[in-house]
Amino acid sequence: MSQQLINRLAAVFGLLVVATLFAAFLNQPVRRPLLAPESLPASATRIEIEGPLGRVELKREKEAWVASAPAGYPADAKALQELLEKLPKSTLSEPVTEDAQRYPMFGLSASSATLVKVDAGSARALEFHVGSDGPDYPSAFIRLAKRTEVVQADGFSSADWSKAPGDWLDKHIASGMAESVISVAVKGPKGTWELKQSTHGWKVGGRLVAPSAVDSLVRQARQAAGDLEAESVLDAAAAPRDMGLGKPELRVSATTKTGPVAFTVGKKDPEGRRYVQKAGEPRVIFLVGDWKLDALRKSAADFLKAN
Repeated sequence: MSQQLINRLAAVFGLLVVATLFAAFLNQPVRRPLLAPESLPASATRIEIEGPLGRVELKREKEAWVASAPAGYPADAKALQELLEKLPKSTLSEPVTEDAQRYPMFGLSASSATLVKVDAGSARALEFHVGSDGPDYPSAFIRLAKRTEVVQADGFSSADWSKAPGDWLDKHIASGMAESVISVAVKGPKGTWELKQSTHGWKVGGRLVAPSAVDSLVRQARQAAGDLEAESVLDAAAAPRDMGLGKPELRVSATTKTGPVAFTVGKKDPEGRRYVQKAGEPRVIFLVGDWKLDALRKSAADFLKAN
């Protein structure tokens, strides 16, 4: 084989290698840009969220998140951190539109969008508008601040950010475990009674509770008194005037292994939730699903029926 032929074959082989590499480059999946840096969940110090349902400002103080209104009230730190951790994993599509007149089609008009601002230290780390949900769950149409194009962000939904201010706050009225409750006292529509744990079992009015009620009514009453969580929270300064808390439907107090708990239950709000005020916490009013309180509406006789 002549040297000239060898050179030609080497050149052809080189071209084939280049072509193969170029084809592989063209066929590799396109890497979509990320919405936020990986460090954001740990570095975020302040979050401001403003939308059709209201405005809330949350600040990180040491390892806790607190609200600016009511000042210093704890935020739902777990839910907030989970949401922050979604941001660096959220990918952005190519622009859907840059026409401002089409923003309402994607829930991004001034009256429908939710504005999210995230600071890290004293600097703005991320700012974007959230519109309606995208076609792929979970996803939402967003517009980055100072940008005109609308993109789809995959990794979170519109509902993750479009909440009432109280939905960002800590909703625990009694945050202990139900198993820690050793007594529950109730003054309600069916009289006054006290459920108390003794060495012989659970008693109401000095009488042993029916065995069949221990795993049902007793468990439910302990859950309602010792591990009650609201659906939302109202700033007491902005709460309705007549919530029925002056003449409450229920007055509840409980003794737990970690301390006492007491709260009053008032009227229903327009969505059927009960206004609840916790003793020693004047800053907020809790909104609790009415069904969560059913066990506290029972009579002493209900606990004794099987005896």
